[in-house]
Amino acid sequence: MNSRLLFFCAVICSAQEIVERKPVELPEFAANREIARYATAAEYDEARADAAFRYERVLYRSSGTVVSGYLYAPKSQSGKLPVIVFSRGSLVVNNQAPLMLTMLRRLAREGFLIFAPMYRGSDGMEGRDELGGADLDDLKNA
Repeated sequence: MNSRLLFFCAVICSAQEIVERKPVELPEFAANREIARYATAAEYDEARADAAFRYERVLYRSSGTVVSGYLYAPKSQSGKLPVIVFSRGSLVVNNQAPLMLTMLRRLAREGFLIFAPMYRGSDGMEGRDELGGADLDDLKNA
């Protein structure tokens, strides 16, 4: 078997199921005090109103567990884009979308598609973050 066919098989065989994709609903700047740690009100409001990009929460299966991640990409694109898998540190977190908005937008404006996986147990999803255990599958399966 040649190496290209082997690579193709590895990609297809490890594909994970997307359970749901829906647009992220972003709160007003003043509704979440934590946002101010990452952006000014003007930066956040500009990114929140930017119609050139889509921001989606994606639920996908990772080793049998449904986990979430955030996809930030241009609404219209021609051809393929380089991808950044935005891997954060560990520990369970909830609703990181507003906090990441301006940073993901800056990367996307430079021509990248960004996917930010949240580890199991985060965002109210199944499982628990094992700090380097099965949660690593969530990153690999992203």
